[in-house]
Amino acid sequence: MRRVKQKKDVQQQQYALNPPVWIDLGCGTSKLQGFVGIDRFPMPGVDVVCDLDEGIPIASDSVDHVLASHSLEHLRDLPGAMAEIYRICKDRAVVTIIAPYDATRLNRANPYHFQVWNEHTARFFTENDASLLKPQEFSFPCINVWGLSASDHGRSDVDLRCLRMEFHYFPPYRRLDEQTKRTLRQSLSDVCDQMALDLLVVKSPITQDEVSRRAATIQYPVHPAFEARRHAEANTSEQNLFSEIAAIPARVTALSASTNEEIALLGTEMRRFIERVDHVDRALVIESEEIARLSDQTGQFVQRVDHVERALVIESEEIARLSDQTGQFVQRVDHVERALVAQGKEAAGTVSELVSIDRRLSERITAVNASMSRQLQATGEVLRSSLSDQLHSTLDAGLLAKTDELRTSIADQLHSTLDAGLLAKTDELRTSIAEQLHSTLDARLIAKTDELRTSIAEQLHSALDARLVAKSEELAEGLRATLCGRHDQVAAELRTQQARSFDSILTYLVAERRARADLAFRPIRFLRRFRQRATDLSKVIGGNFLSLWNGPEAQRSRKFKLQLGTFFVPGVARTYPLAPTDLHLSGIEIGINAIFPPSEATIIADCELLDHHGDRLRTAVLAVDESCLATPSAVTFDALPRHSSNQLVLKLTPRASAARIGVQVFEWHRVSVFLRRVLEQRLAYRTRYAPSQMTEDSVD
Repeated sequence: MRRVKQKKDVQQQQYALNPPVWIDLGCGTSKLQGFVGIDRFPMPGVDVVCDLDEGIPIASDSVDHVLASHSLEHLRDLPGAMAEIYRICKDRAVVTIIAPYDATRLNRANPYHFQVWNEHTARFFTENDASLLKPQEFSFPCINVWGLSASDHGRSDVDLRCLRMEFHYFPPYRRLDEQTKRTLRQSLSDVCDQMALDLLVVKSPITQDEVSRRAATIQYPVHPAFEARRHAEANTSEQNLFSEIAAIPARVTALSASTNEEIALLGTEMRRFIERVDHVDRALVIESEEIARLSDQTGQFVQRVDHVERALVIESEEIARLSDQTGQFVQRVDHVERALVAQGKEAAGTVSELVSIDRRLSERITAVNASMSRQLQATGEVLRSSLSDQLHSTLDAGLLAKTDELRTSIADQLHSTLDAGLLAKTDELRTSIAEQLHSTLDARLIAKTDELRTSIAEQLHSALDARLVAKSEELAEGLRATLCGRHDQVAAELRTQQARSFDSILTYLVAERRARADLAFRPIRFLRRFRQRATDLSKVIGGNFLSLWNGPEAQRSRKFKLQLGTFFVPGVARTYPLAPTDLHLSGIEIGINAIFPPSEATIIADCELLDHHGDRLRTAVLAVDESCLATPSAVTFDALPRHSSNQLVLKLTPRASAARIGVQVFEWHRVSVFLRRVLEQRLAYRTRYAPSQMTEDSVD
């Protein structure tokens, strides 16, 4: 070790007297002119033989440029070698490193390669976080800064700033755009085979502007093989992935035609199936309605029968009660009739007794009259005789006494006669009164009985009619209300069930069509997308949509093509920037494509108009119907104030209805040349302005 150190000191002193400018580390037999060749094997062109793992025998701060082409990956101590390179280089010197890219099978299989070189290796040669590279080149989860030399919890004096990073790819990937090549390089193996780094040696403070200027001005010679690789990267005439794919369409055309025919047949069969499903669905709906109607009618009839039975039971009970009352009343009438008959019989007996008494009285009166007449005749004869005898003697006294006696006798006779006449008159009066009383009682009794029967019958009939009518009206009203309520409930349930069935069928058909497109054979799916993204629909679709393709908001650049966007996914919002304007914006018109357009207006998305800060200015809804396939769909909102429409953003949030309809919007796509990937997309739309406010602006 002491000899090696002495030899290294001698060589350092020797080169310190005449310091080199350019160093070629690991030059082998292909050293460039003007370089000092260093290698561990003595070969033609090697100026200094040394092992880089043990140090570089060059004086410190003496080298202007270091070139290491396919040599540093063989070292066992890369940090030590980079420290030696940093030591021998002057401040602001440039170190160019060419190494095999890590993600190749050959590099991984090489047992003589001990170091890994990729886009992250240079990050461990500095602590500075600034980098001239795009963040996409070295992005890694959780580590976004550039310098990582302090990641080993130590401090390194090496500060090598990355000025440029260059990658060389295998031929099939050379015609791809940089983003695609970067994605494939970082994801797959055997995409990039080698890389080159230009590092700036920084030993004194430096600004980022100076680093940028040096990156733009450095120019050092490299090996001819590296220059050939650079020219090969620029040459795109060789066979590559797309030239191979270009030969496929001739073989795929027949397959595509047959596939299109099969798709058309499947579409026809699907339409027929949908028509049959619709027909069966309508038939089932009609049958369900008929069954429901018959069920309702049966239930209503049963209810009506039950109600009528209950009403009949109540009416029979009422009739029985009235019958009992009528029977009681008849019994009372019969009792009254029997009482009246008894009283009539009693009155008749009394009358007969009175008649017999009258007859006896008449006989007695006749007898008395006869006796009185005989007595009067006798008395008269006695008086005549006595008077004639005693007339003269006792004329005065006898006459007076006789006169008094005669008076008394006449008075008695008159009194008896008057008593007999009075009794006869009384009997006659009694007979007349009895007869009148009997006739009056019979007539009044019959009239009262008839009147009572008529009144009872009328009251019973009117009461029964009124109760029957009231019960019938109540029954009819209850049946009508129950029928209407049940009919409305069944109709609402049927409509809800039909709407759910239709929505589920549409959602299934849209999902099935999208799944079938996603499950297609991968090359066919790739070619289909490749062909679709080559089509410009603005040259195919016309009619009312021309106002969108040819309006002031349309994209005039040839880089943009009018194509259909992806399907709306419920809840997944989309944002589109709108062109600035100074007028009163009141709405926009956009083109909609729907797989199953609804017959009635259906809201498919919520719309928000945002400013460049993300603040909400207006809200609206996007609705479509069958006319969306022929005319643009409008989104209207309150007019914006003037000078507030600059840098606006339209945000669309699809609803669940968009999934069953299958909604796509027309967009302007900027597609890459090779893989035809969508690099940028913009909404195809036309603005609307408030007419009155536009007139005021024009007058102003």
